[in-house]
Amino acid sequence: MTTAEEYKRIVLVIEDDTMIRRMLCAALHKMNFRTVEAPTGSSGLHAFKKTNPDLVITDLIMPDENGLQAILKIRAAKPDVKIIAISGGGRKGSEDILETARDLGARVTIKKPFTMTDIEKAVAAALQE
Repeated sequence: MTTAEEYKRIVLVIEDDTMIRRMLCAALHKMNFRTVEAPTGSSGLHAFKKTNPDLVITDLIMPDENGLQAILKIRAAKPDVKIIAISGGGRKGSEDILETARDLGARVTIKKPFTMTDIEKAVAAALQE
């Protein structure tokens, strides 16, 4: 894939933590992707309908509509979209919620904290046909 082809791809980043969301977008820009940011699950679903991204990276634990709900709605709208789920855990722990995200259709899951190398590998794996 050429750099020009990669840059045409859109990644939607749904993450309520501003610093993590911006860090993800900066890393994706360095990888030549266009990004759309959403700070909540509901705004992420709105952005998904508007932009039709090639890849969605979503946090799972967010204050309004959580990432699991977002995954279900995204899958219903576009079953073939690639999804990466990220989580630092919660009451159940990150492994349980990440496993649920995989069951609901996330192609790749990442536990917080993560590195840029983790993101690069996850994006490559998610977009691999």
